[in-house]
Amino acid sequence: MSADRVQTPNDSGDEVQELMVREKSAFGAILSSSRIPPHDAEDLVQNVLYQFVRKRRKIENPSTWLKGALRNECRMYWRTKRRSLTVAVDTAMLDVARDESMPAQERAVARRNLETWISQLDYRCRELLRLRYKLGLQPREVAVETGYKPSSVDKVTRRCLDALSRKAKSVLRSIRG
Repeated sequence: MSADRVQTPNDSGDEVQELMVREKSAFGAILSSSRIPPHDAEDLVQNVLYQFVRKRRKIENPSTWLKGALRNECRMYWRTKRRSLTVAVDTAMLDVARDESMPAQERAVARRNLETWISQLDYRCRELLRLRYKLGLQPREVAVETGYKPSSVDKVTRRCLDALSRKAKSVLRSIRG
């Protein structure tokens, strides 16, 4: 520590360590109830602690703030996971719809399955996914066709893809028995 900097109790790592010891069981309960995998739990806690150290002077009740911040971090963790699944479905759908290297019969079966699942969605999702994947329109073009704001197309597409993913999972579960 430099000579011109005086360490105060609020700056010390001791306070953070004391809070961690005191809130360990609460953190464990939050992580457990949020079903955070153990290999990711430590990263989430470290992110919260980093935010805490940066904002410490503005925080009135550290215990409450830490628990709330960890809950938010858990929500963001799952939101990010869902988005990455949606992006994977999005990419796979585009690949199936456009992949000319795939054998014709396989591509036809994949497209037929996809169309069956899409047909079970509500009209808005059916239309949006038809424009996006069957006709291959870009999000901005979909916005023009549907009357959505360009900024809304991605959000609505994500919701429709989430619904499509749930539909596909349910069909696959029923097949596996």
